[in-house]
Amino acid sequence: MARCTTLALFALAIAPLTAAGQTVTISGRITASISSLPGVTLSGLPGDPVTDATGNYTATVSSGWSGTVTPTKAGYAFTPASRTYSNVTSNQISQDYSGSTQTVTISGRVTASISSLPGVTLSGLPGDPVTDATGNYTATVSSGWSGTVTPTKA
Repeated sequence: MARCTTLALFALAIAPLTAAGQTVTISGRITASISSLPGVTLSGLPGDPVTDATGNYTATVSSGWSGTVTPTKAGYAFTPASRTYSNVTSNQISQDYSGSTQTVTISGRVTASISSLPGVTLSGLPGDPVTDATGNYTATVSSGWSGTVTPTKA
């Protein structure tokens, strides 16, 4: 009986040393609507992993790891905006995020000297907006949009 007790105590003494070197994974998928979203950086995880072509990511952390993970990609906002982990000791699967495109509004007024110019088409902006009676126009574009806008009046 004394021999079994000694082995049990020996096993308990080794267990913490083994657990300290263990690793666990944090993984999930990032989508925009129903599509995969590649190229999203998960800041805060070791190595700042980036989602692959199918929107999946995996990171290995030391058992007991704590930190905050924030997905980032130009032109997108994410839900949730970040996740905080505390003392992770088991694999964290399905840590999914949903991305949505951010938009900005481009607007202005077309004039000739001090007079408003109605009916000017702004080719190059989405929908080719046309100025109203006071020369004003508005267009919504994705964040990070770039292009050439050409005003024309028939």
